[in-house]
Amino acid sequence: MKYLLFIRKEKPDIIKGLVALIVCGLLCMECVRVPDNETPVTLSVSKESLSFAASGAQQTFAVTSNANCTVGCDASWITVSPSSFGLDNGLFFDSNEVLTINVSAASNTSTTPRTATIVINSSIPGVTEQTVSVTQAAANTNLSVSTSSLNFVASGERKSLTITSNATWTVASNQPWCTVQPTSGTGNGEITVNVTENAAGTPRTATVTITAGNQSRQVNIEQMAKGEINVPVTSVALNKSTLSLVTGASETLTATIQPANAANKTVTWSSSNNAVATVNNNGVVTALSTGTTTITVSTQDGNKTAACVVSVADLNIPDLVTISIEKGSIVTTFAGLSGYIKPTLHNNSSKPIHIVRFRILDRFNNYDTSIIIETTLDAFSSYIIDEWILFIDKDTPRAVFYFEFEGIEYRSSYFITP
Repeated sequence: MKYLLFIRKEKPDIIKGLVALIVCGLLCMECVRVPDNETPVTLSVSKESLSFAASGAQQTFAVTSNANCTVGCDASWITVSPSSFGLDNGLFFDSNEVLTINVSAASNTSTTPRTATIVINSSIPGVTEQTVSVTQAAANTNLSVSTSSLNFVASGERKSLTITSNATWTVASNQPWCTVQPTSGTGNGEITVNVTENAAGTPRTATVTITAGNQSRQVNIEQMAKGEINVPVTSVALNKSTLSLVTGASETLTATIQPANAANKTVTWSSSNNAVATVNNNGVVTALSTGTTTITVSTQDGNKTAACVVSVADLNIPDLVTISIEKGSIVTTFAGLSGYIKPTLHNNSSKPIHIVRFRILDRFNNYDTSIIIETTLDAFSSYIIDEWILFIDKDTPRAVFYFEFEGIEYRSSYFITP
């Protein structure tokens, strides 16, 4: 290797020259290391673009260079790791080095696609920067309405309903005596439904339609006839006061209103903790994560309520499936473990499961190999990947099978040891 030493020339002074030489040598403030034989600086990337689904994920690309580099992105929803690589005490490697860059994209909740650019720069001036273009798909349009029906007295009145959406929406009524305000909006919002007096001796109906993208919801409007007796709601009850579910499961709660001939039987449903379980306008409860929540039904007439306490637990995956591995040569490296394994998945349940894929993850959930399997494993049977799978420099590696059980995807892990 060669070293170029730059020292500003001053009047001949041996002592000052020696001092300058010592300072430069110790602090490396004016020393630049250059490659042997004037080797040119190289910088290239393995991919010019990355594409992510709206749900977000992690992908990789490789950087090849013989000099220190930095990696950055112009979007906060993209994370790159590592953000730099090279030597602590110099600018050049002895030869080209290849480094894997992990790129993580956060989920896109917007209905608009988005883009970003990853920039890789060399520490050596004049070297052309490299870029990787990133695109992410838009989220699916979500649209829900707080109720599917509204009841009005003959004299006319106003009532509100809530729209929950991640997109721009419009509202329209199919009858002139039933109007809505506002008629459009974006994201979550509230609309008011106004019904004029019904002077006829018969009830009448209308439909309010909310549309967002390719999604639409309808609210049925019913108005009593002139002179019709308004029988008030006295109570509401649920078919269950407690409910136990496993994550991913659903069950329908049924509300009964008294008296049976009550004029307005419209109800709304709510969950005290939507992270644990949600409920829709039809009383369908869906378990999302472990914990406890209270599902409440409320009548529009009189605000009568009833509640059900829902407890959600994880499906006991260790009892459902287990993993065993045949080990090849597994050694400890500076970065973690390296070696070969042959993994086997055992279905211990009385029902079939569908195996989706297999990966070896490190403690940051990074992986180099993903094996697509897509096969059904019968009850009380096993599936073996009958080939040696290599992993290199994995910190706390684990073998992971992804599988579906009764329509829900799970994963089972096995920590690999030497």
